[in-house]
Amino acid sequence: IHVLIYSSSVSDADVREVVDDSSYALQAHEQDCFSVAVAAERWLATGGEDDVAYLWDYQISDSDPVLKVDHKDSVTYVVFNNSQTLLATGDMSGHIIVTQLRDLKNRAKIDDCNDLEWMCWHTTSDILFAGDKDGIMWMWLIGPSGVVQSKVYAGSGLPCTVGHILPDGKRLLAGYSDGAARLWNLKDGTCTTLSILTPVSAVHHHVSQPVGVLGAEDGSVHVVNTSNVDKLVVTAVFRPLLEPSKENDEENVENCVECVQFSPFNSWLAVGRNDGTLCIYEIDSAAPRSIFRAPSAQAMVRALWSVEGSTPFLCVGCVDGFVRVFDARDGSLCQELGNGGDEVLDMALLRSNPMHVVTAGKMIPLQLAEKVLFIYDKAINKALAQKAKNKMYFKASLTFFLFDVFVPFAKAEKLRAYRHCDNVWTFLMEGVDFRDSIRVNRVKFVACDGSTKLASS
Repeated sequence: IHVLIYSSSVSDADVREVVDDSSYALQAHEQDCFSVAVAAERWLATGGEDDVAYLWDYQISDSDPVLKVDHKDSVTYVVFNNSQTLLATGDMSGHIIVTQLRDLKNRAKIDDCNDLEWMCWHTTSDILFAGDKDGIMWMWLIGPSGVVQSKVYAGSGLPCTVGHILPDGKRLLAGYSDGAARLWNLKDGTCTTLSILTPVSAVHHHVSQPVGVLGAEDGSVHVVNTSNVDKLVVTAVFRPLLEPSKENDEENVENCVECVQFSPFNSWLAVGRNDGTLCIYEIDSAAPRSIFRAPSAQAMVRALWSVEGSTPFLCVGCVDGFVRVFDARDGSLCQELGNGGDEVLDMALLRSNPMHVVTAGKMIPLQLAEKVLFIYDKAINKALAQKAKNKMYFKASLTFFLFDVFVPFAKAEKLRAYRHCDNVWTFLMEGVDFRDSIRVNRVKFVACDGSTKLASS
């Protein structure tokens, strides 16, 4: 878990030289951290691949969690209720635990879901919603002693992939893997259905306008009018920057919409896709206001709006290990914050003025990087000898590295930074020695799997 602080006084050049721009990092999970949530600038919750959820209370400790919640499977969702008195944690198997924050005791355990797809609280009441792989949307009313009432909203039998409660608190917009979108009336259980003919991967609704948005696996974005309780109408469709292939479904996933987020203060819409593109749209205009393409072409997983002074900003987390801050007025990149080599898998806004964001991601311990580099050290010599006429060789012994510090002793002068993304290890070295006695100031070696050619630059 990393906490990143946006500062307008830091230049892009300064940021690019820093591997970890976070003010501090929390290490509790033994495996990847999938989800993060914050409440009242006091509570921080995380869920991980290690089947555990953790809760921090900053009034007690800013480093050690106050609660460990054991689950049956990877914890993919952690969410606080609107009054910030309850925490719900849900794992992939569908097991949900509700914890009351006043004494950290268990309020309810729920095992109704079959493979959890999403989970959220009601905007005002202690009502929890979730969707599962069987196409069922669940509702549980949480009382002082546990679940008081439950309700089922049945779909077509295919996964209910996403859901978002509308600001009126009476309706919920849900998306399904068969391309259906259903606007549910929560009181009587009726719904109006719309099909966009491609699996729905993301959903959101404007906080003050009757407009929702559906993101799809093929990269398309569908803006819908929700003012009519009996009909869901598409008012605009935004196509991906690169049209998906009609022959290869796997290629279509590359354009998949990962996140959609309406600005709360105007009619702007942020769309992040799996291909590393970020677009800001006007709701009533088909052309994007701005377009950003990440150099790594890695997924944009989370987008958060914030206002600093009178300037609107968009903060976006990406799998390539960077959090990027944009001036929403023109889409210009203000700052690029390094996440310490970790992939950003989730992100939450801790506070504004100045902006503090907390990220959850794939942690790569230094010891693991050292082990991989040691193995790579043995293999690279043969590859370089076969490729180069001067039989140059590479030596990156980490004997002189401190055990728990990222910066090496001066004698080593090797590892500058490392990253693991999409099954590819990247090591940035400095002061590399070759057999011909030439000393290179900076060199980057990329270690790929067996299906990819070895590359060096």
